[in-house]
Amino acid sequence: MPEGEIQYSTQAASNKDLPVMYENIDLTEPMKANLHDGSNDIAVEVHQQSDGSSDLYFDMELKALANAPTLDISKVTVTFYGDATSAKGFTWYTPLASAQSTVQVVPNQGGLADFSQAQSFNGRESVASNSTGEMVHKAEATGLMPDTAYYFRVGDQSLDIWSEVGTFKTAPVDGEFTFIDLTDTQAKEEDEAILSGSTLAKALATVPNAEFVVHNGDVVENGTSEQEWNWLLGHSQDSLMNTTIAPSAGNHEHKIYAFYEHFNVKQPEGAETKTGAY
Repeated sequence: MPEGEIQYSTQAASNKDLPVMYENIDLTEPMKANLHDGSNDIAVEVHQQSDGSSDLYFDMELKALANAPTLDISKVTVTFYGDATSAKGFTWYTPLASAQSTVQVVPNQGGLADFSQAQSFNGRESVASNSTGEMVHKAEATGLMPDTAYYFRVGDQSLDIWSEVGTFKTAPVDGEFTFIDLTDTQAKEEDEAILSGSTLAKALATVPNAEFVVHNGDVVENGTSEQEWNWLLGHSQDSLMNTTIAPSAGNHEHKIYAFYEHFNVKQPEGAETKTGAY
């Protein structure tokens, strides 16, 4: 740590929405060379964002894990991806140990889902921009039949780890359709996310023939707070596993890929996705 009078700018370079939260960051590899058996001292610097800011707070907790965390699959969303009659996009999150992305689909003929003859589609993965202890996965199912119900699951085929089974239906070639419209769920606390989840579930139960759900933006309050996405998508997960969402980026998720890393929507080649998807 520097000693004496500070002669350089001490303002933080980050312009992320407040509060900035990082959770489940695995320090095992980055810190391995610097840690030893027994006691270890860790020093941290905390910086203001601006001269006029009066708020400064810091909270840190370290947990030593005897065993590796389970590879839970979370925050699954299903979106339109190009042609609504023949394709769907999928996004999900895992711990960093999962480095392979696959979605499997089979026709839903009313019985139990049997993935032994499933169509498999491999995708891509990267470390989440706003949750560096997680991997964000994306994949697309293409070449599907129009107006057809499917079962699906997402996961890591190499580790044989899969999500719960979900359902979706491709659009018919023509004809009328019904959808549900939501806006400004904007959950910043868990109780608000619970309310949003129950509202979506009630809407889908009330309009069972809804083909998809439109969200007009401001999904969470602070787009770069992954905890808010954990709450919102977590408490809506049962509903989101059984519908398609057509989302829009609001001004509350317009930074640091907050929107695009939770929804897999098709973009023109080379399109900028840091502030949303347009």
